[in-house]
Amino acid sequence: MSDHPPQLPPRAPREVVLHGETGWVSGPSADIPGQPVTADGNALAQLRDDWPRWQVWVVPGAAGPPTWCARRHEDRDAVPARVLNAGSAEHLAECIAEADSR
Repeated sequence: MSDHPPQLPPRAPREVVLHGETGWVSGPSADIPGQPVTADGNALAQLRDDWPRWQVWVVPGAAGPPTWCARRHEDRDAVPARVLNAGSAEHLAECIAEADSR
């Protein structure tokens, strides 16, 4: 017999819609129906307005802050995926500006 507590099974991802973007969330909130996925909607809207050629979304953190993500609309089906990730809306704007200048 083991002295370790039993492992909980992984939680199934669930589909969520955040400001019109469909995505998947897993982790502690995945099995709680109706639990909202939140982000700074003003910052998200501002990024989308500032960078219309980019798809911008937020992935909620399971045990920490959210990850801000973006990709060019024309790269939607690119393999491998070309996605920018940042820890804040401000940093994502910097990453987009740098990528857009290339």
